[in-house]
Amino acid sequence: MEVFRGDIRRNLSPEWVELSGCSRRNSSSPPAANESAHVNLTRVHNIQVVDSLTSETYRIPERLDVGLFQWILGLKVARPNPAAVVLRNALRFGECWPMDGPSGHLGLQLVQAMHIAKIIVRHVPLEMAEDIRTAPRMAILWGLSEEITVLPTEHPSRATHISTLPARLSLANGTQMLPLAFINYDIHSSSYTQTFDTDVRYQHKTFKLVVLEILDNWGVEDLTCLYRIHLVGWM
Repeated sequence: MEVFRGDIRRNLSPEWVELSGCSRRNSSSPPAANESAHVNLTRVHNIQVVDSLTSETYRIPERLDVGLFQWILGLKVARPNPAAVVLRNALRFGECWPMDGPSGHLGLQLVQAMHIAKIIVRHVPLEMAEDIRTAPRMAILWGLSEEITVLPTEHPSRATHISTLPARLSLANGTQMLPLAFINYDIHSSSYTQTFDTDVRYQHKTFKLVVLEILDNWGVEDLTCLYRIHLVGWM
């Protein structure tokens, strides 16, 4: 796993890792310098989970005898939260989406195409988590576009090198995957709400479909807990 993380860091250009630069506003660049123009798209606009672009939900293996016993007694069996729980506003302990495995993906569809400036990742604090190792660690936010875009030199090939998304998904012919942001969620940070800027070179484009690819978590093979994912941008 450490070798894999080392490959990730080596294959990402330094300027792409957690970009924080903002361009000045002009007729062709986004209003990144004007933070008041940004809104939380997850709260304001109806964003939906795309099942065909989303990994399976982790389910605890059930013993047959226990399941039969519960059925006979009419006991309610706890069900895992669906992926859509990550779009809720309030953060509650235990209310996460258990994604199957240490890596996977979450597809999100916006009601209309939007400029995406930031992605916000929230997890419960280290001292409250039942097992903080299930928190996401490294991830890539991909924008899916049917428009041909001239990609920055060397930039996409490096991102694609560490991604397994093309092998996992069946995308329509002509769909281009653009790496909008690289996420490195730090469970040791004093803030459990962490914000990551998108690459300013893609902020002039609008996206209706995005996929958050989880590259790994903090050390659990069975599942990864995603609590809250919010997108920030403008129309």
